[in-house]
Amino acid sequence: MFRRDTVRRRLNYRLEKVLKRLHILEGLLVAFLNIDEVIEIIRNEDEPKPALMSRFGLTETQAEAILELKLRHLAKLEEMKIRGEQSELEKERDQLQGILASERKMNNLLRKNCRQTRKPTVTIVVRRCRNAKKRKR
Repeated sequence: MFRRDTVRRRLNYRLEKVLKRLHILEGLLVAFLNIDEVIEIIRNEDEPKPALMSRFGLTETQAEAILELKLRHLAKLEEMKIRGEQSELEKERDQLQGILASERKMNNLLRKNCRQTRKPTVTIVVRRCRNAKKRKR
């Protein structure tokens, strides 16, 4: 029971991180697709955050992420790089949601974790000590 709760909390934590990053990537993709207008707003507006939010329908988090990027990094944003990271995170999100939604998948993950913890992990130092003891005999 404790192990299941711990794994569930860990999966939920990772899922939350993935969802936040996906949300930011959506905003960065909008910025990339409208790069000239975004740069113009950042340079000319006294308060660029509300201007970005209203013009492109961004959330506060997305607008802050865009504004935190330096202009040269904003100009270097690559659509393929953003879409690639987005794709990987979507796969991870689906996998995490699948595990959290399925008792069978959760049980499989718990069994796998238990098997890994049972495997003896012998370090080089321990092996050397064992070998040294054998030589003395």
